[in-house]
Amino acid sequence: HYETALTTDAEGRFITVLPPGSYTVWVEPLGNCDADDPSGCFGKTRQTITFDSSRDLTFTVTERTRVQGTAVTFDKRSLGDAEVIFAATRPPIDTSVDPLPPIAEPRAFHTHANRSGTFVGYLDPGTYDVIVRPTDGSHFPRAFSRIVVKPGASAPTLAPIVVPAPVRISFNIRDAGDNPLERAYVRAYVFDTGVFREVAAAATDDAADTAGNVTLLLPPSAPSL
Repeated sequence: HYETALTTDAEGRFITVLPPGSYTVWVEPLGNCDADDPSGCFGKTRQTITFDSSRDLTFTVTERTRVQGTAVTFDKRSLGDAEVIFAATRPPIDTSVDPLPPIAEPRAFHTHANRSGTFVGYLDPGTYDVIVRPTDGSHFPRAFSRIVVKPGASAPTLAPIVVPAPVRISFNIRDAGDNPLERAYVRAYVFDTGVFREVAAAATDDAADTAGNVTLLLPPSAPSL
């Protein structure tokens, strides 16, 4: 087994010395990828090569898959300005389609919905949790969906992500001496399809009359924390 890593120059060229044999080559473009300027949104790619002498190689990278979605509230209103996170999960793709993942690690993508609740992500092949995080002060909980981006396939259809009415849980946090803990950051998780998922987070109060108090806004589909 032989493994190496290198970086291309400004012209996309590289040179390396390898023992003869078969290799799986992973190419990861490092350009910035932004939803407002997708010109640098090139995807990771994989290619298998076999050689026994010196040779010139050319690797062609393709654009990431463009995925568009919308975020709406439970009463069908557009949820504008929400943060949207495409978080890669494991396994990266359906191994019954391709037994070897096309990339070593799908990259996460962060964006925001516009005022009409529409958002766009540029993704590598892989499986993603789509996390919609409403703006602070909206009093809405987070919402989740899941999509699979397959190599060489058309963009998957992402159904509207519905942000439900929140379930409010309030409590007070104290230390061993019964003193309220101020500015403590509290996170709530659920265990879903083999992974822990953060569904809410907030800091405890530091005001004199409410010190240690915290309220979490939970989705109603989070029965066990």
